[in-house]
Amino acid sequence: MHYKHKGKRKGFVRLVLVTDAKTGKVLEFSATTEKVGERRKFKPLLKRLCKNNNVERVGGDGLYDTNEVFDELRKRKIKPSVKIRRNAGDGPPNQTPEMQARLAEVRKFQKWGSRCTT
Repeated sequence: MHYKHKGKRKGFVRLVLVTDAKTGKVLEFSATTEKVGERRKFKPLLKRLCKNNNVERVGGDGLYDTNEVFDELRKRKIKPSVKIRRNAGDGPPNQTPEMQARLAEVRKFQKWGSRCTT
């Protein structure tokens, strides 16, 4: 989504909104440039969200399918509702506690396929 104006490349701004699924109310947001990844802003965004709200479940697309995200949700006792990537694997046989939450979701996805919802 880049465009050029008089030979200069223009960047873009990425806006991440956290909404209440039932009411649609915006609870928290984050704005970054194209040089900062969304995943790097997940932990501070979740921290601000939990400070002001009672969070039971967090959803996200395949971008958030990482051990770090699932570990942070596990630490805060929040149920994940993250889309598991199609090429997700079971992981190594000697799994660390940080990997357990994500791998449980991966196994559900492999059992039920893309119809799996958590």
